[in-house]
Amino acid sequence: MQRPPPKVTDEEPEELKHFREAWKAEVQQRKIQTHTVQSAVPSGSHDASTHAVSGPGPAIDQTTGKRRESLRATGSTSPERRFVAGAKHASVTLPAQPGPSSETLASQTIDLAPLGRVLQSAIDVYRRAIQHEQGGNLDEALRLYRQAFRMDDNVDKAHRKVEKLEELRIQAKKASIATATTVESGADVASPSEVIIDGKTLDLSPLFISTDEKRTYGVDAVVTGKLADLLETFPKDLGFQPEDEKAKLHIQKLPDELLIDVLRRLDHTSVERFATVNKKARMISLDSTIWREFVHETYKPPQIPDERDIKNFVQHYLYDYRRVYIEQPRLRLDGVYIAVCHYVRQGLSQNAWVNISHLITYHRFLRFFPDGQVISLLANEEMTPQQIIPLLKSSLRMKGMTIGNWRLEGTTVYITDLIDPSSLDVSRTSKRYAFQMTLSLRSRPLGRWNKLVMSTYETVNIETGETELLPLKHDRPFWFSKVRSYSAY
Repeated sequence: MQRPPPKVTDEEPEELKHFREAWKAEVQQRKIQTHTVQSAVPSGSHDASTHAVSGPGPAIDQTTGKRRESLRATGSTSPERRFVAGAKHASVTLPAQPGPSSETLASQTIDLAPLGRVLQSAIDVYRRAIQHEQGGNLDEALRLYRQAFRMDDNVDKAHRKVEKLEELRIQAKKASIATATTVESGADVASPSEVIIDGKTLDLSPLFISTDEKRTYGVDAVVTGKLADLLETFPKDLGFQPEDEKAKLHIQKLPDELLIDVLRRLDHTSVERFATVNKKARMISLDSTIWREFVHETYKPPQIPDERDIKNFVQHYLYDYRRVYIEQPRLRLDGVYIAVCHYVRQGLSQNAWVNISHLITYHRFLRFFPDGQVISLLANEEMTPQQIIPLLKSSLRMKGMTIGNWRLEGTTVYITDLIDPSSLDVSRTSKRYAFQMTLSLRSRPLGRWNKLVMSTYETVNIETGETELLPLKHDRPFWFSKVRSYSAY
């Protein structure tokens, strides 16, 4: 079945728009013609076998062949990766007929007028100046900038124009490749994620390690993004090798299925550490069953508003469960968020010539539980975090501690009903006020979702529901600290 052509946006180049209109006209003409038009064999070194579609089916008409000629992929050009979830691999061999490639077509439709020798030299010097500036060599960059502007006053504008046209040429080439459609055949039909043109496979799907490749990879995973491009460079015959060639390597004897079962019993940190051993370990650690369990065990209320939303998250990341677990916001439950706060208090002195100031340090602790309960503790410097963390349990009763409820909506954390637990043991009505917080969940370069910034801190009158903002003059962000004895979900 013929796929409908993609819509042309106003932002596309004019030449590409004309190309699409001509292509539409050819499609309409082909529909009017008969369904079985025998394609002529071109003269040259190509024999008849190179123009046959694999498998039985109707022959390809001449207009379709012409359109395929303009979309042939060269051996040195790799198509843009398009992530298509759940794509099954099928293949159709299209006729290899002579004609301009997509790269040639793009270079013909979007071209730059010939530059003068002086202007071209000025642009080259300008590019070298940019490279030196990016590398931190500012003196050399300044010298080259001056040299380029002495050669041509408008070298910066010419450079921007050249870069813009080069970008448009690349976009036109990618768009030409993307317009390749499947061939109407009764037996073999190419999927939207993969076609074979002139013997070259154009893979437009996410990297999918299929069941047929389990003999070499031993895993069943869907990988997208930059990691997918990296995995394509891995050889098929992966394995573990000892550092000492004479030493025995027992892990090499274990089947991959058993290694995956072991990794399923570890936390995500241990899995990623195992993946840094070698390429074989990285491939095994990407198995979908490992990360699927992490996702389903982690993303449930109150981490997400509705448990049914997890399906939308998985579809958004193209069923790459590892990316879901890494990039989808979540509060970490395998540790404590700690804020170290300071303020200066003036002291008393018997000497009028001496001023005494005291630096006061206190800590705020937030521990989140999977059932939606949260512990907030304000402790002074008399007790260190090493002493506090083992005590942070629901049964703890001490001054400065409150227990409430939490929920996560996007990257915003809402903590409500923070009440002294000692009053809960008697009666809730014995307390007139409660506290509530609003925090922003963020990431720092080393780690994910390990920073909480307090946006508001309020007191709530339980009887009337009125709220009053508290000052946040001395408060600092919360940073996550992992605790081995805490469960991740």
